[in-house]
Amino acid sequence: MLSVRALERQGLAPCSFEIAAGDCVALVGPSGSGKTLLLRAIADLDPNQGEVALDGAVRGAMPAPGWRRQVAYVPAEAGWWADRVGEHFADWAAAEPLVERLGLPADCRDWPVQRLSTGERQRLALARALALDPRVLLLDEPTSGLDEAATDDRGPGGGTARRRRGGALGQPRPRPGQARRPPSVGDRGRPRQRGRAMTYIRLDGYDLLLAAALVVLNGGLSVALQLGIARQLGIATVRMVVQLALIGLVLAKLFELVSPLWTTLAALAMVLFAGREIMARQERPFTGGWTYGLGTGAMLLAASLVTLFALTTQIEAEPWYHPRYTLPLLGMILGNTMTGIALGLHTLTTGAVRERAAVEARLALGHGRAQAMRTVTRGALTTALMPVVNAMAATGLVALPGMMTGQILAGVAPIEAVKYQILIMFLIAGGTGLGATAAVLAGARRLSDKRHRLRLDRLGPAR
Repeated sequence: MLSVRALERQGLAPCSFEIAAGDCVALVGPSGSGKTLLLRAIADLDPNQGEVALDGAVRGAMPAPGWRRQVAYVPAEAGWWADRVGEHFADWAAAEPLVERLGLPADCRDWPVQRLSTGERQRLALARALALDPRVLLLDEPTSGLDEAATDDRGPGGGTARRRRGGALGQPRPRPGQARRPPSVGDRGRPRQRGRAMTYIRLDGYDLLLAAALVVLNGGLSVALQLGIARQLGIATVRMVVQLALIGLVLAKLFELVSPLWTTLAALAMVLFAGREIMARQERPFTGGWTYGLGTGAMLLAASLVTLFALTTQIEAEPWYHPRYTLPLLGMILGNTMTGIALGLHTLTTGAVRERAAVEARLALGHGRAQAMRTVTRGALTTALMPVVNAMAATGLVALPGMMTGQILAGVAPIEAVKYQILIMFLIAGGTGLGATAAVLAGARRLSDKRHRLRLDRLGPAR
């Protein structure tokens, strides 16, 4: 029934064998000999070479989820992706007799997964796989947490005790009792108000030096309290001053030129630098060109679309590429979109590593990669969007945003400043949502392949 020809993968020598319908084959060997690697390769959960067929139907010709519903894999420690037991079964009514035969009450459907013991998790994982009615069952020592009564002829499963070390290969429609043990963030010449109009207040070097005393105070506190951040604080302060001074000179020149070429080049430089920041914030970055390209590409797509939308509809600058409007607008959208994408990708990659068991449990049950990764991608998108949601909720009551404050200080009527701030917040929310969604969904797809396997090998080592 099950035919394996020259099946191999990294860490596993080529294997060939056949298993007839009704047979139960045990893999016996020391720890690290490749038992789990072989079972995962048969289930097509890891990249592998060779041919596997079921009743003559070659695995490569079948959709991966369909294959795994017929060839079910139960790992030693099964993964869980929802809060309640019943949410892990497509049809609880069909699974209930299996659950009861394994010694669990029918009302365990409503139990929270967190309250389950190791043995209860293992029995429910077996029932979850058996409920698919698979033709082949791959057992990777899934009953180590069960006592003697649960694994011999007198136990709730009522089958034959098989407690050899190793994974069980292939038994069509096995009885539950045939499972075996597994391991388990104005007086100095300043203009004054004239009637209802007000000019902006000029700042000179003395004003900036006076404000810098606050940063010096922070450095002194760091030294006094031995926080160890005085040096980093000094470097960050110098970098900020130099970078802002340079960008001020560049913007002044660009405002004189008003050239679509130079405006585009400046905008592209901003995107490229922001992409580097996204890459630097990843604990488990993607390998190859994806390390830099994924976040940068998503940010370029989102920020450029939203900025062009604002310039050609609400702002209606003349010309539309005037750097006085384009670059500040792009900068505000970029800064927030960068944060959202960085958080989304970080949560996606670390979540995929952390939830590997849950993701592969769903893959092994025949779920598609999008469905299997849904919990991780939802968490990543929620994390990515939460800062902008919090900012929108707090704006006006808790904080007066920088743009609105700057406009008011420059003499703009408060109600007009409020309108601009609302517009900017909407644009930021749109850019962050679009960029984070593009980055996270593309990243989730990169973490799988066309055979619906989780590909954590496409992530670099933890930093």
